[in-house]
Amino acid sequence: MDIENAGGPVRLTRVRTDVAERAELVGIVMEGTELTTAAVGAIDVPVGEVQLDPGGLAIKLDGLSQELAVGDEIEMVLTFEPGGELTVHYEVEPADAREHSHAGHSHD
Repeated sequence: MDIENAGGPVRLTRVRTDVAERAELVGIVMEGTELTTAAVGAIDVPVGEVQLDPGGLAIKLDGLSQELAVGDEIEMVLTFEPGGELTVHYEVEPADAREHSHAGHSHD
């Protein structure tokens, strides 16, 4: 997911979705020889773009209420301070995806 910010700096402080008991903002870290996730609390979003992806900052969903398949679309609510809430629709991608789909949006 790319977060594009044309206003002043904001912080992404919370994510929620109906398809999971918990949605958490995480960073990918090395723990010994294993890759794991660590909660980051909030993500600074400067003017420009921040990328969330499997190799860096990401949204981790725990306690799924349904099985998700590649191509399913889920709704998430992102909370920014300042700025409030933004509802986004996200397409489920393969676990090994390295680039995200541009379905429904562009980077023009």
